[in-house]
Amino acid sequence: MITQHAKSPCCGAPVRRFGKRRRQCKNCKSTWRIRLKKRGRKAKRPSLPFITAHLEHRHGAMRQQAKARGIGKSSIGRLTSRSLVAYVRHWKSAWINLVAPEGHLVLVADAIWYRVAGVKHTIYCMLLRPRDGDQAVILPPIMTIGHEDIAGWLQALCAVPEDIQSRIGAVVCDGGTGIVALARRHNWLLQRCQFHLLSAVQNYLTTGPRSKHPDLARRVMHDVQAVLSADSLDSAREHRARLSELCRTTRSRGLRRVLSGLELNMNDYRACFLHPEWRLPATSNTAESFIQCVRDLMYRCRGFRTKERLALWLRALALHKKTIWCRPKNQPN
Repeated sequence: MITQHAKSPCCGAPVRRFGKRRRQCKNCKSTWRIRLKKRGRKAKRPSLPFITAHLEHRHGAMRQQAKARGIGKSSIGRLTSRSLVAYVRHWKSAWINLVAPEGHLVLVADAIWYRVAGVKHTIYCMLLRPRDGDQAVILPPIMTIGHEDIAGWLQALCAVPEDIQSRIGAVVCDGGTGIVALARRHNWLLQRCQFHLLSAVQNYLTTGPRSKHPDLARRVMHDVQAVLSADSLDSAREHRARLSELCRTTRSRGLRRVLSGLELNMNDYRACFLHPEWRLPATSNTAESFIQCVRDLMYRCRGFRTKERLALWLRALALHKKTIWCRPKNQPN
């Protein structure tokens, strides 16, 4: 094979060295660099502390940041975008190291919806707590198009490594059909949120001064709270029988639906008492607390142009907060 010498791109004449990084055409004497560089000033490096300060509420509005730095709002936007991508890439797998290396895990789950460009998206939030611990690790949220359903929960669960999935033995949720079906499919111990049940009852009954039937409302609330907090199963069944009688006499269709659900799934609301070895919380307030942080972030960002940008911000928020307290219902005095 005959080796061909390099020719100049201008007139095809032989080429000779012109310094360490340049070459020269022997014919027209023009020179060029062997490694071309991009024109203009170099891009600024992304700043991870910039995103940290934003998530910790230490940054004001974009207009204030631009005025303080002496640059335009578009420059602040580009800096935020580059820093956000770098932050998520840098900490993308950090949450795995926070999960307990062994032992059973409790899954606390909840979901919210948000519209991006007029399309409804569901955000699935999951937290993992060791059975014998009080710190729940926040998993990066998963977002899908459409309503909350079992397909979305399966997609969110598939984002968790299999070795961690196999250690989940209990789930705490608000009683949504999708997450309940997921728990039944995996034979997980199910704890329904007691706070959501009391809120559902109060949607149809009130004990306030404007109540039309305050005595009935107090009687129903007393029996519902007694079912949820009774020490013995016999006492809980006794109060459930009273609620069953009230359910047949009330005219409120919504109240009948709520009380029938309590009668049918009483053990799911009392799993924290029936299985004390799991140290389950009685509510999904841990997930609700993280969701409140998500809503606060959405308010401060004032909307998102694309679902990819929203997913990046949600992932950055979860990676920044890392853990949250999740204590059991029955605590030692």
